[in-house]
Amino acid sequence: MALLRPAIPADWTVIVLADRGLYAKWLYQGIVACGWHPFLRINLQGQFRPSHSSRFRPLRQAARLDGLTHRWAVVCFKTRAAQLRWTLLARCRRLQMRFYGS
Repeated sequence: MALLRPAIPADWTVIVLADRGLYAKWLYQGIVACGWHPFLRINLQGQFRPSHSSRFRPLRQAARLDGLTHRWAVVCFKTRAAQLRWTLLARCRRLQMRFYGS
């Protein structure tokens, strides 16, 4: 990212897409440090808690079987050292669940 950042004009909005990048906290933090927007997929076995709550829930509970995308302000990952505050987007459609964060 350090090599790429100088080549990108300051007035551009950069969205970084990655498959399973959120577990690499250094990657998330590096993207944010560049002023870019991470859009990273995570696996179902993780946990999250809504920002207003103290209780962690399985990621599977973030998506409803209605085919709509749901947005949550969350703290992700139960282990304190791994925790990140981010926006969780969750969608379930015909037994396919997708989770993304930014």
